[in-house]
Amino acid sequence: MKTIELVFFDIFNQKHILKVPFSVKEKLFSEGFKIDASDVLGIMFVCDGDFILKPSINKPCSNESYLCHVFDADGNLLQNVKNKWLAEINQKGIQWKQFMTPTQPNFEYYLIKSKAI
Repeated sequence: MKTIELVFFDIFNQKHILKVPFSVKEKLFSEGFKIDASDVLGIMFVCDGDFILKPSINKPCSNESYLCHVFDADGNLLQNVKNKWLAEINQKGIQWKQFMTPTQPNFEYYLIKSKAI
């Protein structure tokens, strides 16, 4: 079966390649190709919805391989909302760090030791 490669980058500039059937080529250029955000590691923690891949040009980069722009479900280009999402990730990191920081010295050690005895 003949396929088309869709090349795109997530918010961390990690390259991803998705292969789709050649039969979706016309729809790909008119509507784009939806993917579930949870399938892409660089996007799954910041968005629950779908993403749309649209080739940036009609001419393939190489043999049926297209570099794609990534849009969210509302039609916003990934590049335009990248800073907002990175801020969300940083905020979640701060919250996680606060959650993991013991409130009392040796608190976690004491709990582990007392349960082990």
